[in-house]
Amino acid sequence: MRLLLSVVAFLIFLSATSFAQVKLPTKQTETKPAPAKQAPAKIPEQNQSYSGPVFTLKVITNTSCKFYVDGELKGIIRTDDAPLKINLKLGEYQLRAVSTENDEDELRQIYTVDKTGMEKFFEVDFKSIAEEYDRKIIDERDAAKKVEEQKIIWVEESKNARANYVMKLVMQADGGGSNGASVAYEPSFNRYYAVFAGNSTYPLSIFNEQGERINSQPLSTLADIRGFWYNSKTGNLEANCYDSFGVINYILDRSGFPVNFNTIFNNKCQPDVHSSGVYDPSKNEILYYYDGKLYHYNRNTGNLIGTIKLILPDQNAINQTSIVYTGKNKQEIGLLNYVNKTIYLFDINTGGITKEIELPPYAPCESMLCFSYCNGYFWLFNKSQRAWYGYNY
Repeated sequence: MRLLLSVVAFLIFLSATSFAQVKLPTKQTETKPAPAKQAPAKIPEQNQSYSGPVFTLKVITNTSCKFYVDGELKGIIRTDDAPLKINLKLGEYQLRAVSTENDEDELRQIYTVDKTGMEKFFEVDFKSIAEEYDRKIIDERDAAKKVEEQKIIWVEESKNARANYVMKLVMQADGGGSNGASVAYEPSFNRYYAVFAGNSTYPLSIFNEQGERINSQPLSTLADIRGFWYNSKTGNLEANCYDSFGVINYILDRSGFPVNFNTIFNNKCQPDVHSSGVYDPSKNEILYYYDGKLYHYNRNTGNLIGTIKLILPDQNAINQTSIVYTGKNKQEIGLLNYVNKTIYLFDINTGGITKEIELPPYAPCESMLCFSYCNGYFWLFNKSQRAWYGYNY
């Protein structure tokens, strides 16, 4: 019996020991890993205020001045003042100094700062600026003086071009007419032909090279003429007529006397009813003057090619209807100032006056018609004497 009790006690001990070693499952809380440390966000450079070392500009001057940086006034500096200190960051600046004594003395300069943490002197040297300004004034004055001297020389040379009376063509005494239209030279007969304006029945007179009238019998213009010229390309005497009567060419007999004419254009191919045309053989054009402009018309078609404004000292003093063609380089065309009795010659391409020809005080000058050019002579019509006066220079 004692043995049985010992065995039972031993078994109970073993059971209690096994139960103590078995652990029941328990609910555990899930542990998450700690978040990684993040670096603070980087602020863009341009948004950060610069607080590092700066560059110090120490400004001195030999003349009192106002000093600006990028248009902002930084101070007024005097010669006996301590340097004006201006702190600058990296970058490019527009420096400007203006003398307080003379606003025209001014310094402008671009200044670049590429290093900080240092100081530099900047000297405003107004003495050299003033000297440079004075030199500029003197140079400009000398240049202007030379221009004026050249103008005086040019005008004197131009005025020294005085016209001299060399020939006289006396028209027939009767037959009507008071306004001389033009004079043309016909080289195959070596003759001058002169016409009146205003009516187809008005006189036409023919003269030899000495200026003697050779037609003993009266001749008429056959048309109401305004401009009159010799066309070297066709070998004909041509004319433009009043208003819309067009352009004609004369038919000459064997003696060189006009017997009829052909109509080239029968419409108004001119700027004004009284415009007196001239012929430019170099471009085969008929030229007219009207209201301050030169008009170019095509000789073959009668169409307007273009106009050019003429540079005139006094347009109101210019003969209103007549223009001359000389063919001389840069003096191709001419107009008459009937008030001061001067002939202006123009560059046909620019419209500028290149020469002035002073006429004698007794030269007849009219505000309309009565002005012409041919064979190297300028022709002016004297109404009271019914005569053309020829001048050269």
